[in-house]
Amino acid sequence: MCCRITFVPIFCLVLAALCCTTSADQNGQQTLKDEVEPRTFRGQPIDQWGERLRKGPVEELNKAGKEALSVWVAAVADPKARTWVRHAMSLEFQDEDWVGPVYVAWLDVPGPLNRNMAIFELGRRPNIAKQIGPAVIERARQWAKSDKDEDFRDVDSLIEILNSLESPPDGTIELIADIWPEVGDDTFLRRDVLKLLARSGSKSVDTAIEIFLTHQTPLDEIGYYADHADKQTMIRIIDESMRPSPERRRLASALMADAAKARESDLDSAVLVRGINRLIDDSDLHVRRYAFEGARNLNGTAAAETLIPKLEAALSDPDSKSNYYAASALAAFGPKAMPSIRRAVKSEDAGTRIAAGSAISDMSPVPDEGINLLLELAKDENPRVRNYAVYNLGETQ
Repeated sequence: MCCRITFVPIFCLVLAALCCTTSADQNGQQTLKDEVEPRTFRGQPIDQWGERLRKGPVEELNKAGKEALSVWVAAVADPKARTWVRHAMSLEFQDEDWVGPVYVAWLDVPGPLNRNMAIFELGRRPNIAKQIGPAVIERARQWAKSDKDEDFRDVDSLIEILNSLESPPDGTIELIADIWPEVGDDTFLRRDVLKLLARSGSKSVDTAIEIFLTHQTPLDEIGYYADHADKQTMIRIIDESMRPSPERRRLASALMADAAKARESDLDSAVLVRGINRLIDDSDLHVRRYAFEGARNLNGTAAAETLIPKLEAALSDPDSKSNYYAASALAAFGPKAMPSIRRAVKSEDAGTRIAAGSAISDMSPVPDEGINLLLELAKDENPRVRNYAVYNLGETQ
């Protein structure tokens, strides 16, 4: 009996302690929730403020501005109050950065008109979009993976908002790696996503090459990434072109060729020339082809002219395809390439002489000296050289 009497109080004490602990934990969690999502504003429940907004503008809220953010966000869910929230956001707080969470809440309101309004406001007010970048990224991820057509249609709008920012927010690269499989056949969306990826800086190169290789991205779309690559990104691409994997080298050299077309300064050209100069000697024909294309795209810059001796040497490549690409690149330099072409015409190697004639015919316009050299080749002792020379004379402009 004594033991039983002792046991009951101890059990009750333990049970009571557990209940108090649980209650304290719940109260602590509720307090934290209240701090993040306040249930009252100036002593009144948030819902009551919403009721007042249903009837029209509330001057006290307009004066409170950011202080009443929890009220503004909650009121977006109410169709009648929403009208006056929009009124306040457009007229009272149009130059304020703190209103971003209001538009995030608006993105989640059912109905295309509501979402379109929020997207429109975020698109024209990048200062707001910058403040809520992580929320925009998360909505883009959710909508890209959604089964609803209306969600997927609006992904591109969010990508455009992110592209409008001076610099993409943290998490952009991870977003693109995550949603790329869902991008599918939407060409415009893919191109906007690639632009955004390039604007994310040099850290995006690994992700770009991975999705290009894994998903067999068309080369014309890869160009959208290269077109927006900055100097540091170009340097990372050049590093990739030195990898043992021929697939990665080909892709990196293709990106460099496209970046050469989109260069913005002589400094960019100089960076690319260093990479192309090495790739011209690569063992892989595809890599060399992109290197020659890059050299052709860089013509007209002082840095690119340093490639002329390498292009001249490439005319003697035993691979006829390779020296054809080299000839096309050399032709892009116009009269400045003529000394190299002149020497190639005098070469003892028939393939080199044929490549020299091809370079001349690719020039536009062909200089008088070029015509004379083609006429000389038309009298060559080698019948293949003569045939190509006659053909090239017919192609000259």
